[in-house]
Amino acid sequence: KGKLYTVIYEYENGKRREKWKSTGLDAKSSKSKAKAILQERIWQYEQNKKFNSHNTDSYTLFADYVTVWLDYIKNKVDISTYEGYVSIAKNHIIPYFKNDGSSVSEITRRKLQEFFDTKSQKGRTDGKGGLSVRSLQLLKNIIHQTLILCIKDEIINTNPCTLIDLPRYEHREQNFYTADELKMLLNAISDEFIY
Repeated sequence: KGKLYTVIYEYENGKRREKWKSTGLDAKSSKSKAKAILQERIWQYEQNKKFNSHNTDSYTLFADYVTVWLDYIKNKVDISTYEGYVSIAKNHIIPYFKNDGSSVSEITRRKLQEFFDTKSQKGRTDGKGGLSVRSLQLLKNIIHQTLILCIKDEIINTNPCTLIDLPRYEHREQNFYTADELKMLLNAISDEFIY
């Protein structure tokens, strides 16, 4: 209630099927934002309909296709790398996109950017803030590789993950002891057991 949705009506075997998708906007949001989302979804729908008219895999949930990718790379990487991929996918990617309910063909740049923005602000599993830039890069790698497999399998024709913007690393200036400060420290602890 109070949220904006897009609705796609499709007819299959003479029956109308409605597909509701949240825009992530509330009813008081600007019309231009809502219109931009609507236009992107219409364009994506039309592109996918052209490309996937023969392909039923396009309706596979994206979360399920991440699992397909994990099976695909299982014997192509080290076991520790694979276990890391599984952990990241099961803790972050699969639950998010299962809840979202998006099929492979419905994954857009905007949807992926929302995912990464959410994870950067409140993505930690312990609830203590967002994921690090390194963790976001690992998520992006898994999603990117999953979408490349979708292209190889002729489910989609472009990879929207290539257009994602991640936050940059924050470079912290390193502080070092000067020679005088180091002498003072060593003198201060010279009587200690650790010295």
